[in-house]
Order: sequence, then structure tokens, then C-alpha cells
Amino acid sequence: MTKLDPTTIVACAKLFAPTSKLVKDARKLVPVGTVTVNATVELAGVLKVDEDYDTTPTVSVPLLRALCLVAQRAGFQGPAALALVGDVLADVLAPGSDLDANEELAALTKDAEAQLKTLRAALTDKLPKAHRAGACSFKGGVR
Repeated sequence: MTKLDPTTIVACAKLFAPTSKLVKDARKLVPVGTVTVNATVELAGVLKVDEDYDTTPTVSVPLLRALCLVAQRAGFQGPAALALVGDVLADVLAPGSDLDANEELAALTKDAEAQLKTLRAALTDKLPKAHRAGACSFKGGVR
């Protein structure tokens, strides 16, 4: 059992996080085997804890299932619809493609953005909110 208060535990965890350079560098110097540790540490600094908050988790659309539905609903043109989606994705991802210069595409962008906004709202409204702990940081060190 520890005699540290919660604030000190969080400050130590933030200062000595396993991913910190301080821990990585020190680990290289610790010999293999069992080492007895008996140390008194004086910690000084400022711990900042933000308010907890509720958020909607990131929406992950099942792309494969959506494409299968496109093919199914397109009927006999399903294979052509999937090929069209593949062609479009190749064009969008092609290096140096200047789709912004296409005036017809620019005119369609506003309609597509509106449709996408409606779709995102419909998807996120159906998801439960997730409670997240506020951000926590510690600026300080060991004396």
C-alpha cells in the first residue's frame, strides 16, 4: 500500500511516464536482475487537471458493408458502380491531381458537404456519449 496522496501519485505518473525520455534513458542503465530500491524523492512542480467532459466517439463507417449495399442496390449495374467508386478513389488519391480546378466539381462540393453534414449528424446522434477524463499535465521535477 502506498502512503502517497492521489495528487502526488498523478504527478509522479506524469513525470515518470513509461514513454518519457527520462525513463527510457534510465532503463538502459539499470542492470538485469533484481535490484533493491529505497529512496526518498522530493517532487516539486505544478499539476494541472482539466474538467471531465462528455464526447461522441469517432464515427467509423463500415466502408466494405456500405460498398456491398451500393452494389446490391444498383442491381445489374452493381459491378459498374463498384468500379466507378474505385476509379473515383484513385483520382482523389492520385498525387498532383488538381480536382479544385474542376468547376463542375466545385459546384457539386456544396451539395456534397451538406449531404455529408446531414449524414454525420444522423450517425453521431445515434451514438451514446462517452465520458472522458480531463487532460492532465505536470510541469516540474525531482529535487
